[in-house]
Amino acid sequence: MSGKEKSADSQSGFFGSLDESGVGDGRWSHLEEVYTSPQGMTRVMKAHRYGRVFALKCLKPKFVTDSSAIALLRKEFDLGFGIQHPNVVATQDFVEVPGLGWCIVIEWLDGVTLSRYLQENMLDKEEARSIAMQLLDALEYLHNHQVVHRDLKPQNVMITTMGHQVKLFDFGLSDAANYAAFKQPAGTQGYVAPELLKGTSNGDVRSDIYSLGVILRELHPSLVKVARRCTEATPDERYQSVSHLRKALKANNKRGLWIFVLVLSLVAIAVAWLLRPQNNLENRVALLPSDTVTMSEKSDEVSLDVDKESSLVTTDTPVISPKKEEVNGLAKSIDEKSKNEAITEQELIDRSKAMALKLYSYYQNTMDDSNLSDIEKAKASKRFSLELEQMVHKIIDEAHIADANERTRIEAKALAAARSEIKGAIDAKP
Repeated sequence: MSGKEKSADSQSGFFGSLDESGVGDGRWSHLEEVYTSPQGMTRVMKAHRYGRVFALKCLKPKFVTDSSAIALLRKEFDLGFGIQHPNVVATQDFVEVPGLGWCIVIEWLDGVTLSRYLQENMLDKEEARSIAMQLLDALEYLHNHQVVHRDLKPQNVMITTMGHQVKLFDFGLSDAANYAAFKQPAGTQGYVAPELLKGTSNGDVRSDIYSLGVILRELHPSLVKVARRCTEATPDERYQSVSHLRKALKANNKRGLWIFVLVLSLVAIAVAWLLRPQNNLENRVALLPSDTVTMSEKSDEVSLDVDKESSLVTTDTPVISPKKEEVNGLAKSIDEKSKNEAITEQELIDRSKAMALKLYSYYQNTMDDSNLSDIEKAKASKRFSLELEQMVHKIIDEAHIADANERTRIEAKALAAARSEIKGAIDAKP
């Protein structure tokens, strides 16, 4: 050991005198109530023993001598005691404490419930997936030990202060196949599976998957698709095990990654296509998300002229949308008429339908272009839908309808009529 290492080692240790007052003699002390069930029979105390902090789950005073309540508390201990998993709060003992009666001794954790954590934080996709995967690990472990939780909800999930680790707790309504008592359906409204509410089942793996699906839906929008399958009304239509659910979540994540990669690839292809050197740029058509691009006549350079009212590249070939002047001209005529006389709802609808057909004619010319790839055509279709909405909005907006609700209603009606008109044109094609 070097001199420097010896010097550093000699400086380590406690600061101040040692205080043994917190060690205690094995008796429970510093009892503090931290939670009481509003409608249930239990409460939770924070307590010290042998210099450590524990949680004591015990009965409310009026249930302390109730034999059924004690038996239910004992069942909760028995089910939790056999569960040893990093994502499940550890159940350590079942003891009788003076002044409290029978208590379940549970590890004490600093943290907040998932319910409160979601209220205070906006989860990103990665954090939501991390929480979901830890919940899956905990639930799969329970199921492998033949335990069904039956009360999964954010209030029964802890997020620790140190490490932000997920901890599942509260086996008060749990059940197992080797128990004959307290088998009636149980759960919490909003999270409990339909079959438990109806009393047609006592709960199984799929009941927990339903409740977990509700939690997934609250975590992040990226989990909604998987959550939908979890929360099917019929148990047979849900994921049949946690392992199946885990595979679906992983596949969902890969699908999202591939979509992200595809979008980046499409952007790269579009940029490369626009910037590649060629002799006759004017006769090309390209599709971009929102801007209008014009080609320089003097060289092979590309110049971008942003026009937020158009969605496509302007070249010598026909643009998909009607010229800006046409839409603005119609809007101006509506504006002028609305100043002099009332313009009727039907007139607005008729004009929206007329412009929709004109938009469709430009769109169809482009879609028939054999030089466009399937990806470009799909992109054009999406942009067509967006441009239709923008066009109808502009027509209605220029009518200066004072009542916002009425304006919204007429715009929705005009848009529906415009779409119906286009559908009729498509159906009439030979």
